[in-house]
Amino acid sequence: KKKKSNFVCMRRVLLSCLLSLAALGNGAELLSPPKFPNDFEASITITSNLLPPDVEYPPRTKTVNVQYSLEVRKAKVEITEGYEAGKTYLRDYANELEYMIKGGEYPACQRSYLGEEIAKVSLPRMVHLGVEVIEGVEMQHWVRDSGVERVHVYADAEGLPRRLITQDVVSD
Repeated sequence: KKKKSNFVCMRRVLLSCLLSLAALGNGAELLSPPKFPNDFEASITITSNLLPPDVEYPPRTKTVNVQYSLEVRKAKVEITEGYEAGKTYLRDYANELEYMIKGGEYPACQRSYLGEEIAKVSLPRMVHLGVEVIEGVEMQHWVRDSGVERVHVYADAEGLPRRLITQDVVSD
C-alpha cells in the first residue's frame, strides 16, 4: 500500500515537471498569466460528470449569471438553471447585507447579515500550455495542477479569462 502512494506522488511530480517543460517550450516566460478584472459579468455552467446525463434529479447542470464589482463592493448571482433555479442572491458588502429573492409560484425575499469581506477574485500560479482555437478565437491555454484539482484557463489576446474549467483529479 505504501509503494502505491509513493508511485502516485512520483507520478504527480512527473506530471508537474512535464507541464513546466511544456510551458518553457511554448515560450511561457514571455507571457503574463491571465488576471480577473475587478469588475466583470460572467455566465457560469457547473456540470457534475458523476451523474448520468439522463437523470432528472438531482440536476446534472447548474447555470448562474454573475455580476461582480470589487470597486463598489457588490455581487449578484442569478441562478437560471438547475438546483435553486429562479433564485437571485444580492450581496452588498459595503452595508453588510445579503438578499435572497425567489420568484415563481411561491415568491419570497429574505434579508441576512453579511459578516464577511468581498473576495478578490484571483487565479493560482499556472503554466502556459500553448494556443488553442475555441469557437473561432485564439486563446492562450494555462493550467494549474495541484494533484487533486486541475484548473484550465483560456485567456484572450488581452489576457482576460474567457473560459475556466476545473476538474477533480482521481488518477492520471
